[in-house]
Amino acid sequence: MTEDDLSDALQAYLTIIDAEATALTPGRVALTRIIRDHMNAPRPTGPYGMITFLGSRDLGEADHPCYGVADIADEERVTEVRVRASEYKFRIDVYAPRATDYTRLFERALRSERAGVELQGLVVRHVDGVSQAPELVQQKWEGRAHMTVEMAALTREKLLIDVIESGEITFDGRGAADIHQSLQFQKG
Repeated sequence: MTEDDLSDALQAYLTIIDAEATALTPGRVALTRIIRDHMNAPRPTGPYGMITFLGSRDLGEADHPCYGVADIADEERVTEVRVRASEYKFRIDVYAPRATDYTRLFERALRSERAGVELQGLVVRHVDGVSQAPELVQQKWEGRAHMTVEMAALTREKLLIDVIESGEITFDGRGAADIHQSLQFQKG
């Protein structure tokens, strides 16, 4: 999964959760949008949420190599495909009056069994609690709250690799009998 795939899945899930909460609770004001950070666009009017990708790390829990070939410039090249478990961390910010209400809703939704189904292959591993952080903007207090979520997924990476054309391996063994053997190989 790419960073865009991850952000799209999280953004879509939170948008659905917000819309359903508004339908279930008369008088609740829906967020106008849930955006991604660094979008180079004006700030949305009204209450809104923002998703920030904080980074990823290899979990070391899975490492499955496979080998194949790819045609590159009319030449057959060897590829290695690795499937690995990775963890992704996001920060979710809400800018709204009573921002913690929105953020707590997202926290509960991410901890639900539904998240595992709707997040398209992502597994929610950890959700931090909600932190309130109101800010004074142009002499007016604005409600702000945030939380972080860590999700895991299997990632697939394909790389071109070089293969050894030929070589020699020498084995020396000492024990009940001394063994000295050489093995030569040639790419077929």
